[in-house]
Amino acid sequence: MGLKALGSLAVAAVASLSLEASAQDAVKWWDIACVHAKMSVPAGLRCKTTQNYASQSGWGGNAGGTFRQWQAVGQVGGVLYFYGLEEATSLEASLGPTGSLQDQIKGEMGTANTARNFSALVHRRGVDFMTFTAGSNDSCVALRRYGPSAGAEYKWILSALRSEPAGRPTPTSTPSSPARRSAARRPQPPGRSGAIS
Repeated sequence: MGLKALGSLAVAAVASLSLEASAQDAVKWWDIACVHAKMSVPAGLRCKTTQNYASQSGWGGNAGGTFRQWQAVGQVGGVLYFYGLEEATSLEASLGPTGSLQDQIKGEMGTANTARNFSALVHRRGVDFMTFTAGSNDSCVALRRYGPSAGAEYKWILSALRSEPAGRPTPTSTPSSPARRSAARRPQPPGRSGAIS
């Protein structure tokens, strides 16, 4: 899976995250320095964000409320990364997954990088974790982490994908560590920082 394919993945993810939101507010994306993103990601990725937008039914969200998306994508040391975070930004808003992690992977990967050989879903410490192969037998791992509860749904959902070139092993011994490194950041007063745990 090349950088061009990862770019296609990012475009597909954006489309899946903002399709219904566009009926209410036109979702606009801005490039930002990753230090300003609400995700902790490896250095060297490209990051962007949207404005707060209103939606009748945001990506997996309930009717009404406002939402915002963050994204990081790129290649570091030959490894391809994609991170996507959607958060509910108003009190009445919440998010829920729109399908299984495997369905989300298939939808975002597209036919050029047919995802296959899925492992069983592992749920550990609030993280859904799954390995699979794609492209030319690239070893991939995907995760979905849920934020704090908001009724029957969540205040944010983080999705991440890491793809190692064929022949390099996928790290499977510590599935929760990528989730800790890619934690969503909680807004803090000036001079303070912190990640949502």
